[in-house]
Amino acid sequence: MSDEPLLAAEGVTKHFPVKGGGVIRREVARVQAVDEVSLEVRAGETLGLVGESGCGKSTLGRCLVRVQELMDVVGLAPEHYNRYPHEFSGGQRQRIGVARALALNPRLIVADEPVSALDVSIQAQVVNLLDDLQDEFSLTYVFIAHDLGVVRHVSDRIAVMYLGKIVELSPAEELYERPIHPYTEALLSAVPIPDPEAQRERIVLEGDVPSPIDPPSGCRFHPRCRYATEICAIEEPPLRPHGGEHLAACHHPQNVGVKSTALGNE
Repeated sequence: MSDEPLLAAEGVTKHFPVKGGGVIRREVARVQAVDEVSLEVRAGETLGLVGESGCGKSTLGRCLVRVQELMDVVGLAPEHYNRYPHEFSGGQRQRIGVARALALNPRLIVADEPVSALDVSIQAQVVNLLDDLQDEFSLTYVFIAHDLGVVRHVSDRIAVMYLGKIVELSPAEELYERPIHPYTEALLSAVPIPDPEAQRERIVLEGDVPSPIDPPSGCRFHPRCRYATEICAIEEPPLRPHGGEHLAACHHPQNVGVKSTALGNE
């Protein structure tokens, strides 16, 4: 056990106002739940904190785990920490999830669908929050989402998965400008275009995703791929480079985009 303190608290104070009066309520007293507490906890030790109910143990514990400060960091009011889960909106619950992750002082955060089920304006707020926190705390993200518009906005690189395999890995902008795998091409064809006059072929994948219990032989995407040939059903394509950091696993990468371009020019 090290003699160096892992946690040092000095002069921790938490008072709660007591309000009284009629229609116009005002502070009439203050509950001194925690008053000028200083302590250290050494790395590897267990510090017991005991006392009767109401002595301030739990309040001190909450103070020690930077709760109010974290809530302020993610855009919540400090007084919200006494609310029950059902009293928060969807966006506020996502912010609480971010605060809980930050409480561990991580270097890496795996964010699984952090903006799902939120309307567009709230999505933008949460994404902007994540961007700000990344800069402030030097964070690294693995951002998992099905919304390709959001993924493009937040990502430096993007990995596309199909049936348990990564089929394409590329810098974000290059993936959107030059998809190589047919599955990526189909996904991007479904992303809405902000220009109402722009035209793009919508690629509708036929059939269902095969069962991962018994995946197809060769390229797992070949039963649904419009470019598939005999070799696709026999040999699994490796994830090979296609210039710079752009990797894709496809036997016929030259076909992607050709058919769409031809149809667009007709």
